[in-house]
Amino acid sequence: MAVGGVTGTNGKTTTAFLLHHLLNHAHRRCGLLGTVVYDVGGDLKPATHTTPESLELQGLLSEMRDRGCVAVAMEVSSHAIDQHRTHGVPFAAAVFTNLSQDHLDYHGTMEEYFKAKSKLFSSTAASRSGKLVINVDDIWGRRLVDAHKEHPGLVTYGLGVAADYRAVNPRYDLTGTSFELEHKGRSLLVRIPQIGQFNVYNSLAALAAAHGMGCNLRDTVKAMQSSPQIPGRMERVTPDNHSFHVFVDYAHTPDGLVNALSTARALRPERIITVFGCGGDRDRLKRPLMARAVEEHSDISILTSDNPRTEDPQAIMDDARKGFTRSAHALIADRKEAIHTAIKGAREGDIVVIAGKGHEPYQDVQGVKHPFDDRRVARQLVDIEIRIKGEKRLEARQRRDDRQ
Repeated sequence: MAVGGVTGTNGKTTTAFLLHHLLNHAHRRCGLLGTVVYDVGGDLKPATHTTPESLELQGLLSEMRDRGCVAVAMEVSSHAIDQHRTHGVPFAAAVFTNLSQDHLDYHGTMEEYFKAKSKLFSSTAASRSGKLVINVDDIWGRRLVDAHKEHPGLVTYGLGVAADYRAVNPRYDLTGTSFELEHKGRSLLVRIPQIGQFNVYNSLAALAAAHGMGCNLRDTVKAMQSSPQIPGRMERVTPDNHSFHVFVDYAHTPDGLVNALSTARALRPERIITVFGCGGDRDRLKRPLMARAVEEHSDISILTSDNPRTEDPQAIMDDARKGFTRSAHALIADRKEAIHTAIKGAREGDIVVIAGKGHEPYQDVQGVKHPFDDRRVARQLVDIEIRIKGEKRLEARQRRDDRQ
């Protein structure tokens, strides 16, 4: 099977989903392994890890082969690379999205984090036929490009003029994004149902990888129009005609938050209200950086609990709040209450971003996973607010009629 591996701090899930979609569209039955779900030739299984442990991974690949898959799109985490979970998997294409601060509780330094990621490209480059698909706009990506500039399968993507797959003139609205793809003198119009500049990068990565794995470029560009909504990735949970909009996103790093909130800002809202938290038993150094990112890119910041795991939620919030420089923020440990506060306070034209957990249907507290889905909770609270406002309008109308 031709395996496309996607690594990087942000964008792995979306890029893998898009690559899976493009390969399937090209009639190359494709499996999917990643953070959200495992698609084993049409049989969907709950994901246990972003990249499964080695024995589980080989078992899943075997099932895919037996079900007729000829290709696989998979997320490859730095933990998986460092722990040799993907050892022996011959990657037809390795994709690098970006690198920013995360997992330093495991790797210790950014340099070690980068070294772990770079091993995927060294192993793929060992095969002269392997494709290296690298974001040349990212500083760490440029280091990878320099390290493999003699490799015949190296291709780059980005917004700059040096990229082999380049996006120009991007346009964003609530229904999606469009841009012109320039590649080897050709220009093709790309339309995707996802929003935001970071999804321009994700779609470029998927297009370049699919093309490198043998798909026709024009056909893959056309197929992007029907690509799926990625669960919990800037997923809109309010109807089109609602007075304000609520998005749920998995952003749980400083850079991921900047990307999500910059996407929201590009839609020109009246205000951005952000609900976010920091995960327990993870890199503590990024917590104040996350608060600073939210404060800089939001009008109202609400810090709450994410997945505290074995830590005290209040202690996590105390770490994060050190990143705030202004007093215009709220601390609400109860996540449902925090989301409700944001929705109750939203006015016409506002955007509410609920960040951190994305597609996750649970909240991990002291080793127990309690049912909690940001998307479901937000929809319920929006419906309640719609009903309350409707009842108030009806009461006001009845009072006017009584006076008349």
